[in-house]
Amino acid sequence: RGIHLQYDLNSDGVPDIAVWEGQGKGPGHLEGITKTDDRWYRLVLVNIAGRWKVLGTDQFSYGCGC
Repeated sequence: RGIHLQYDLNSDGVPDIAVWEGQGKGPGHLEGITKTDDRWYRLVLVNIAGRWKVLGTDQFSYGCGC
């Protein structure tokens, strides 16, 4: 599943930045996938002149907690 967030930076009623975070049993470090639902992938979009463009992505891999 995913979490979707929108931000209207200039208060014009149109979202300027959108963030989608993938949540679920994501990639782990030593023991395969994680055992709990964690946010492990993020996609950030920016609205430029009415068109959505990818601003960035990142992916998280959780370690062993050592």
